[in-house]
Amino acid sequence: MSAGGGGYARRLKELKSQIETCDFSKMRLKIENFREEIVFNIGKSENYILESIEDILKGKT
Repeated sequence: MSAGGGGYARRLKELKSQIETCDFSKMRLKIENFREEIVFNIGKSENYILESIEDILKGKT
């Protein structure tokens, strides 16, 4: 198993061994970018919220 490269383990011992070889630090930026752009939509939703806060609070949107 490689981080992001697929693979499989049939036994717990194999899984532990494969996890130990993963370099999760390389995935950090990808995960942060995914979170910021896709999940939370940071930077794009701020203006909408500011413009619509009154309607949001009143339950209109």
